[in-house]
Amino acid sequence: MIRHTLLLRFGAEATQRERDATLQSLIALCDRVGEVASFACGPDVDLRARAEGFTHAFAVIFGSPSARDAFQALPGYATILNRLSQADVAVQVAE
Repeated sequence: MIRHTLLLRFGAEATQRERDATLQSLIALCDRVGEVASFACGPDVDLRARAEGFTHAFAVIFGSPSARDAFQALPGYATILNRLSQADVAVQVAE
């Protein structure tokens, strides 16, 4: 099992609709890759992450490293990360 986590730091100007749309886009990508054991997303409640300004988290558990690699190779994944960086949303990726 491989856990892939994105910590997102949305700026104060980001609307709830924009935040939800970003998370929904990531969820939709999970449907395009096999071996997704589970995923979760929403407001980040980790005190250390919050202290660093991260507001939301997205975590997905893959059955294998190759499934994680396939997820990251999807054109939509790069598009979402690029859109986030252009919208001044900080992203931290952790394995």
